Amino acid sequence: MSNINLLPWREVQRVKNNKNMLMASVVFWLACGLAGYLALQNMNDKVRYQDERNLYLKIEISKLKEQIADVNRLQEEKQKLIDRIDVIQNLQRDRVNIVHVFDDIVRKLPAGVTLDRINKKARVIQLKGRAQSNSRVSELMNQVDTSKYFGRSNLNVVALKNTSGTDIREFDVVLTEALEERESAVEGQK
Repeated sequence: MSNINLLPWREVQRVKNNKNMLMASVVFWLACGLAGYLALQNMNDKVRYQDERNLYLKIEISKLKEQIADVNRLQEEKQKLIDRIDVIQNLQRDRVNIVHVFDDIVRKLPAGVTLDRINKKARVIQLKGRAQSNSRVSELMNQVDTSKYFGRSNLNVVALKNTSGTDIREFDVVLTEALEERESAVEGQK
């Protein structure tokens, strides 16, 4: 047995082992490449799916923004309509109330007092006129203060004018309409 040469067998075995190692290495690298490719595809699929979801959400958000804009526009239109209705209702209330106001001013006007101008803005009425004396202006204010259609009166100006030998007082009185009368007029219309 000593004359058996094992070197060729070892060489063959080494070549076989090298081929097996090379094949195993190629299979390993192919498996790693395939696993990497599949992992990359999986990640790309997840990214694409998330991009689709993001696009869907953006589209839905833009639809909601349009709906919100429509709702806001409708609310503005509603508020404008409510404001118009309030104006119309106030005009309806004032239509009846202004008759009472003018009638009451005429009834409370003492002798010797002349009104030159009456201005009304909202609930404030401004009376400008002339009187024979300060006591007549005072009497006008007292009469107006007792009216159920007016609140307190305020005297802004009394100026003494001498025309053709007689002294005339020019006055400016500011009145406010009484709110209770407006509310009772509205209740009476219903």
